[in-house]
Formats: sequence, structure tokens, C-alpha cells
Amino acid sequence: MGVTWIFRGPILVVKLAGSYRLEEMQQVTDAALASPERPATVGLLIDARESLANPELPEIEQRAFWLAALPGAGVLPRFATITSPERFRYGLTRMLEALVSSRGCELRIFTGYDEAVAWLWSLLQSPSSSRE
Repeated sequence: MGVTWIFRGPILVVKLAGSYRLEEMQQVTDAALASPERPATVGLLIDARESLANPELPEIEQRAFWLAALPGAGVLPRFATITSPERFRYGLTRMLEALVSSRGCELRIFTGYDEAVAWLWSLLQSPSSSRE
């Protein structure tokens, strides 16, 4: 359990499972972005369908701040996240979405993997629209 990563082409999939802390998300993502298999431009997909974390508002704010800083490291300023359709989990993700948006980035919420990947691929295929 915890946080793992894998590149699927130019898409970095960060999988969140069980309980974890923001620091673990940051360390794992930093390791992925430092990997030799990393492409020049990265689309970030956070797969939180197996997450059991219950972050409080201060940690959700820290997550938003961290995500908003990633475009400086070659990550698109638009992120996809897959969450459980369960009301509580979806609500936590909506809070994160609003906070990320207030920092000039976009977080799009999905409940299915294929839809999230298709959205990120469309951004990666059209670099001018992905950086708006």
C-alpha cells in the first residue's frame, strides 16, 4: 500500500492506496520526475480509487499548493485524478479541485481510468491548448 508511480508514455500515473501522507506523495512524484524514463512534458494522473486517506483541510490546501508548483518541473498545469464515486471521497477531491483552480491550474475529476487517460492524451497532443 501507499504511493507508487509508473509512466504510461508521457502520462505519469501516481497511484494512492491505503493510508499515506502528503510527504510520501511528494517523494514518490519527485523520484518519478527524476527518472531517466521521464519524458520532457508530463501529464499527471493521480489514481486515488484505492485511497483510504482522510486529509483535513490544511493538508488538502498543502496538496493544492504542491500540485500548483509542479508545472515548473515540466508537468502540464492540468491534472487528472480518478476517485471513488463514493460521496465522501468525491467531496474531498472536489475541495482539492477548487483549491488547485484558485492557484491557476486545473484538476479534472474522473471516476474511470480510460476517460482520465483520454483527457490527458488530448492535452498532450495539443501542446498549445494544454498550457492555456
